[in-house]
Amino acid sequence: MQEAYILGGLTFFSLGAASLFDLRTKEIPDWLSYGFLFSVLGIKFIAFLLDKPFSYFLWGLVGLATSVPLGLFLYYTKQWGGGDAKLLFGIGVVLFSSLAGFRMLGKFLLGVIFIGAAYGVLWVVIFCIRERPQVSLKVRQSFREKGLILLIPLLAGIVVSGLGFFIGDPTFLFAGIVLSLFTILFALLIFIKIVEQIGLVKKIPVSKLIPGDWIAEDVTVHGKILYRKRSPGVSPEQIAALRRAHVRAVLVKEGIPFVPVLFFSYLLLIFFGPALPF
Repeated sequence: MQEAYILGGLTFFSLGAASLFDLRTKEIPDWLSYGFLFSVLGIKFIAFLLDKPFSYFLWGLVGLATSVPLGLFLYYTKQWGGGDAKLLFGIGVVLFSSLAGFRMLGKFLLGVIFIGAAYGVLWVVIFCIRERPQVSLKVRQSFREKGLILLIPLLAGIVVSGLGFFIGDPTFLFAGIVLSLFTILFALLIFIKIVEQIGLVKKIPVSKLIPGDWIAEDVTVHGKILYRKRSPGVSPEQIAALRRAHVRAVLVKEGIPFVPVLFFSYLLLIFFGPALPF
């Protein structure tokens, strides 16, 4: 039982420290993420040597084997940064000590989804308040250009759903609601893109690039492509190539600091996991 408290405490402090790094520098040091991973693996192995069955350590490896492809998928699809994915590897090891680990990981990921959604909305609201002049200007410009494209289907959806309501036709009602919702969703995507352009895309000198940074545009010099924006992140070799080609600066896409979501999702799982209805 003692190893459970040790693993829980180590996870708490590792995710807490990583959250501070993410909020302050938007970067999680490799020594922290890899140190966390190898520490929890080491603790499980030592527990096996002392008094636990081999299956205890083996299930930790199953957790690692489960979380690695998931983390890599989220990284390569640019949903998470590399540091977030590496922390998930260690979390997978911690959560798995039996077959119930799959359920624990599922609960943790559901927490990430719900807490992440609330966190993302809060971040956008705070950003829009802080950068209100810029956001307002961009929104007006964008909706001046695309307003008609949004207004026509929105009005059509309202009219069709209203008609369906009054004549009692569920098909018209459903079609109108779906059309209106898709129009609103499209407007939200435009708004998110504006926030992304203002707050998440910045021009930085190549000298400040670090491996894993997401360059937001293709970089071509004399017809030779040095970097494609669909790449998961810039590599050390690509950074060296950019420097040799005397590229001075590039546009880099920064993600919202996401490790706090992992931290609070872990707390939710530990304190309220048994009470969660799934």
